[in-house]
Amino acid sequence: MSSDDTQFDSLYLQILQIGKGIDPLFASLFSCLRRKTDFFQNPDQAFSIIEKSFKAAKLRFEQDQQKEKLKKEK
Repeated sequence: MSSDDTQFDSLYLQILQIGKGIDPLFASLFSCLRRKTDFFQNPDQAFSIIEKSFKAAKLRFEQDQQKEKLKKEK
């Protein structure tokens, strides 16, 4: 992930609001990748990139949750 996690927040939030949810956001993202890039030329590599990004975000989420829990316990 980039050093600035919030760089595109307003754009993503706008897409989420217009598309009314997560599914349209991903549908739009993958549609763009399909039409404008070679992302899907190697499906195994594409899946690996998605999996790696998901795992990193999930780990960060869990770390943030743990920090919040520790704050509340103080």
